[in-house]
Amino acid sequence: WVLGEHYMLRSAVGEELEERVKEMRDRISALFRFTYRRGFPAIPSSSPPITSDAGWGCMLRTGQMMLAQAFRLHYCTKAIEPGMPECILDDTAYAIASWFCDQPESPYSVHNIAIFGVCKGKQVGSWFGPTAIALVLQELVLLHSAHLHQ
Repeated sequence: WVLGEHYMLRSAVGEELEERVKEMRDRISALFRFTYRRGFPAIPSSSPPITSDAGWGCMLRTGQMMLAQAFRLHYCTKAIEPGMPECILDDTAYAIASWFCDQPESPYSVHNIAIFGVCKGKQVGSWFGPTAIALVLQELVLLHSAHLHQ
């Protein structure tokens, strides 16, 4: 299963269905993927300066990927369909991806997630649980939405 679609990858006799495997791989390759980074600008107020999310950013990155996918479904004119990798290259998808860059000015950056996490009792550099990331992203979406409507 990928995004609610079932991919039957083997026939009834166990043979791999190459076309379905390719469709699934194309679908997965079209998704936003965010992973641990190092060397980004230091997160404000972190002491010592934190320039990597390795070891603590897994839930932040998972939240970013889920939110980016939700934005894609909401804003993009092209659906993510097997065999349509160009949909990941449209201007809207690029704009969405820019919202998640590891820069303090990007609305859903690891910087802003970490800073808003402090308001939820999470120290910069500490692990977030699902509830914490959901609450922080909710606040960031409200803030960004207000900014977009100005």
